[in-house]
Amino acid sequence: AIRDKSSGDRYGQIIREARDYIAEHFGSSDFSLNRIAEYIGVSSSYFSSIFKQGTGQTLMEYLTRVRIEEAKRLLQNPQYLIDEIAENIGYDDASYFTKVFKRYEGVTPTQYRKTLQAN
Repeated sequence: AIRDKSSGDRYGQIIREARDYIAEHFGSSDFSLNRIAEYIGVSSSYFSSIFKQGTGQTLMEYLTRVRIEEAKRLLQNPQYLIDEIAENIGYDDASYFTKVFKRYEGVTPTQYRKTLQAN
């Protein structure tokens, strides 16, 4: 039981470190599983399975959710163009960002912004 507790703490530590790293680096378009695993000091396959067990999401699902939440925050400011927001959150391609945003939110970034302005 002691071994389980310490490995659980280690998993928790890995996930906390990963979340901190993601919060700081999600805007990088070259963000990768390998880079985050290297930063934490574990193999990418080990990290991938720990992260999925600990969060119920793959790293990419989690990263995309973080990026979409930041996009929603940035969309509140009408000064930012959609292209700028996409680039700011780690998407080189604004049309791909729009597609991902719509898959997660059910509307395009432009429609989302219009809804915000209407309220």
